[in-house]
Amino acid sequence: MIVIFYYLLSIFYMICCRKVSYKKLFIVIFSPAFVFVFYVATTLNDPLILVFYQMKSDLVPLLFVLGVVAIINSYAEAEELYYKLIKIILIVGCINVVLIVIQKIFTEWFMIFLQIDDFNNSSRDSGLRLDNVNDSLRAMGSFTSFIASGTLMVLCFIIVNEVKKIKLKTRLILSAMFLSAAIATTYKTAIIGISIYLILKVVLGVFTKGGGTIRNTIVIAYTVIVFTVSAFCFNDYFLYNQLKNTTFHDSAYGSIYIRVKQHNDIFESVEKGNILTGAGIGTNGTEGPKGFKSNSKALDSTYINILSNYGLLGVIIYLAILFFLILYLSIKKNPLGANVSIMLLLYHLDIEFFTNNILMDFPLNLFFYLLIAFSIFYSQSDEKSITEKMQMEVEEC
Repeated sequence: MIVIFYYLLSIFYMICCRKVSYKKLFIVIFSPAFVFVFYVATTLNDPLILVFYQMKSDLVPLLFVLGVVAIINSYAEAEELYYKLIKIILIVGCINVVLIVIQKIFTEWFMIFLQIDDFNNSSRDSGLRLDNVNDSLRAMGSFTSFIASGTLMVLCFIIVNEVKKIKLKTRLILSAMFLSAAIATTYKTAIIGISIYLILKVVLGVFTKGGGTIRNTIVIAYTVIVFTVSAFCFNDYFLYNQLKNTTFHDSAYGSIYIRVKQHNDIFESVEKGNILTGAGIGTNGTEGPKGFKSNSKALDSTYINILSNYGLLGVIIYLAILFFLILYLSIKKNPLGANVSIMLLLYHLDIEFFTNNILMDFPLNLFFYLLIAFSIFYSQSDEKSITEKMQMEVEEC
């Protein structure tokens, strides 16, 4: 409700400033209205309460982003707000580094503080569930799970290395902090994500002396290759079968086997109904009133979340949008924070798409959406931002 109120307030502010064009009205007002009507109209056969719960996760965060776009009137304003957002994310990241270290070193004291006497409990008085691996806490920082804290470390690591305004000494120190914290969470997706990112940085450092065209080609080719490998690894038992009789059995079972089994299970379930449109909005997953969905299946990754709710058609459209954004930001002239956005999109598409879902974790989803939105709507190549071009300069507020 707070996000919706903020969005409406932003629209009111935009109209009162009399800086409105037809294009901006279309993007900020008519587009979300059309999506809302279309969303409801195409889900009339699904339980309405589940539809609205799903909308809360899929659409409401985007309203916050549109609200921000509505109140920004120039590239200068966008740039100022962008770097403030970067600073906020890094501060939150540093706070979580400290908390992760404390939780790892003083695990017993931490558990006593939360009134928890064992790992993998069922919340009890603390309201938290602690996960462990090899009797070691999977630190969650200030979040409720190690997945969120690990993902934040990836975001911060990418930001530190892509924002050029950060000094080299500061960059090295923060990079070491965020990398160490990511490892401390034992979140393999985060560790693999940082590794894939560093490999790309090395490749770009070696082969991009020829200019931006070569760099863009490498990034796009790398994205396609890693995505293809991820799609194969997390939807087929081949890799697990190669590792199950080795010392990596436990890791392979938890990280690969379980995901492949879950993906195949959801795919077969959707295939029995309508493979193109999915099992129905909110049919699976945890969204909805407690006890309302007794037979629903977990939707731990972006892939099966979209597949279950929107079908194979939804997956294809979503992937097309992500690939288009990477291509668009690669060829666009001087978009604000383009390098950060491209690397975040690459991480989400290549690594996290088949493993987890950043779009379901607040405030990580807002950080992700906002950083991408700044790059899409604001470009340094013009005196005016794309959003400003969509306005009629009538008068100042």
